[in-house]
Amino acid sequence: MSKNFLKKDVLYVLSKKTIYIRYIIVFILVIFLSYLYTIYENKSIIDNSKIVHYRNIELNKKITLLEKYLKENESKIIKYKKDNHELNSLFNKYTEAIKFNLATEEEIKYSLFLKDEKILQLEREVNYYKFIASSKNKNDTISIENFKVSLSKKDNSIDYNFLLLSNSNKSNISGTFSFYYDAIMLDSNEKIVRKKLIIKKTKLNFKNYLRLNGKIIIPDNHKINVLYLDVKCNGKIYNHKHEFIKF
Repeated sequence: MSKNFLKKDVLYVLSKKTIYIRYIIVFILVIFLSYLYTIYENKSIIDNSKIVHYRNIELNKKITLLEKYLKENESKIIKYKKDNHELNSLFNKYTEAIKFNLATEEEIKYSLFLKDEKILQLEREVNYYKFIASSKNKNDTISIENFKVSLSKKDNSIDYNFLLLSNSNKSNISGTFSFYYDAIMLDSNEKIVRKKLIIKKTKLNFKNYLRLNGKIIIPDNHKINVLYLDVKCNGKIYNHKHEFIKF
């Protein structure tokens, strides 16, 4: 064999060996890197597992606390419902009691009102019979009693109140009444004699007795000195005169 052939053969063998060594080195590096990657991945997985585990522990603690809180609130809600039911029952009882008291109070007020009305009626009847007993002129159809008036400067008016008594208890009395006045004009000192006052309702119709009251508006700038009441019944006029001391 020639020397050149041997050299080529040796070079070929060396070259092939070098390639194998390189493959082995690369393979080892790949294995090593894979191992390192595997270790890293496992460590990451373990770390993540630990984190998840700790989070699960914390979450379980929170869930336990929430369950305890819910149980406490449920017991409170049950207690509040029970208290509310008791309060509603108590409120209903008090409401019924108040309604009963109000109804009783209204009934008592109404009874007292009826008694007061009955007393007033009896007093009027007593006054009527007193008038009948003490009347000097039995021919008079009526009598004017308890005549009262009061002046009001605020609205320039007169409040009146009087009682008419009949001398006969067998028939109704019908007629009219009117008011007249004597006054002085404040701006001119002019005297006014027996001027009629305007009243809306003047008709009378009663038996035994009748109480009349109301308000009369006084004309402006008039200072009233005397107030006259005329009651006309059965063609006869009955008078009453009231003199004012101050106005």
